[in-house]
Amino acid sequence: MTRELNGEVTTSVTVVRNVKRGREHRSGPTMTPCMSHPDSARPSGMDRPRDVRMPRKQRFPENARPATRRGFTLVDLTITVLIMGVVAATASPKFAALLTSYTAEAAARRVAADLNYAASAAAQTSQSVTVTFDVSGDSYSVVGVDSPDHPGSAWAVSLTNGGYNVDLVSVDLAASQSVTFNAYGRPNNPGSIILSSGSDSATIVVDAATGRATVQ
Repeated sequence: MTRELNGEVTTSVTVVRNVKRGREHRSGPTMTPCMSHPDSARPSGMDRPRDVRMPRKQRFPENARPATRRGFTLVDLTITVLIMGVVAATASPKFAALLTSYTAEAAARRVAADLNYAASAAAQTSQSVTVTFDVSGDSYSVVGVDSPDHPGSAWAVSLTNGGYNVDLVSVDLAASQSVTFNAYGRPNNPGSIILSSGSDSATIVVDAATGRATVQ
């Protein structure tokens, strides 16, 4: 190959690199292993296998002892019993007062419910129903309607039994011990009934206009 440069004709010989490139292409890439890196001898495009490591067995020192559970000592039990005794002694009076208050309230609600049932039965049947109280016997009876708990039998309730254990303190039904509901469910003797349980008491009031009994 010849060319003219600054008025002179020079001849340059070029090396045909295509021949060498063809040889390199046919022979493939050469791999020169490197002793310092284990992956240098691995062809490109191939992934290195992952290391599978087995879990190591947990080891303990030879002089180590397994943990033991500590139990209660006599001192711990004694302190616990003393604390429970103090708490019980403090809470017992309050619990007793709460129990008596609940008992009086529950018995009063039972009496009010029976009076309202008697008034409703009188209005439904258009017949008078009478409720009579016995202060000395802490009880009362209903005449004119059967007992809802025992149909066909007389209706009598004792306030000292049935889980109530309350006292019938007084009955003030227009200076009478009984109240009669007419065919309209209205009482002839409105008034109040007082029950007591310990130091707590509850009052049942029979309204003169409606005949409804409520706890106050």
